[in-house]
Amino acid sequence: MSNELTTTKSVELFKGLFEKGIQKIQEACEVYVTAIDKDDGAKEKFRESLPHIPVGAWVKFEKVGRKLMLPRLMFDTTPMAERLKKMPISTQRQVYGKNIPMVTKDGDILKVDFFGATQEQAKQILSIDHVRTPAEQRAWLISRPKLPDVTRQKCYEVKNGKLCILRACSFDKDELIQILAEI
Repeated sequence: MSNELTTTKSVELFKGLFEKGIQKIQEACEVYVTAIDKDDGAKEKFRESLPHIPVGAWVKFEKVGRKLMLPRLMFDTTPMAERLKKMPISTQRQVYGKNIPMVTKDGDILKVDFFGATQEQAKQILSIDHVRTPAEQRAWLISRPKLPDVTRQKCYEVKNGKLCILRACSFDKDELIQILAEI
């Protein structure tokens, strides 16, 4: 029982410290923006004082400091977050971390977990500058090129008594027996 209590307390402590950390990052980014707005050489001075921070991070710091990007998005590399970073902050607040409606190929609407969405789902749900409506998602699905059904394509061929594998595939015992008979 004491381990459970200790873990619960640790989770709460971590959560509180993390939230304070996010607030401090926001404040630090605002200090950075204030400085670079006042001094043309400030960007270089900041970068020189913290050379271990990559240039791309400084771009994110500026976006966060100007309130163009949620601080949490700085650490999120999920497909949805990568697309969301380019959108207005109001859209970021509306969508970040939420379950988002997604139209299926059958026309049903599912709620997709923000953090669990695939690259293709992120492309379908989030356009370049906004969250697609169900109608826009349907149109997006229809406009996608039809991919060949790879389950019906042969993944091997036998030529001159040799087995040639054409693409990644797997065989069960019966299929292997059939292939060996072809050779």
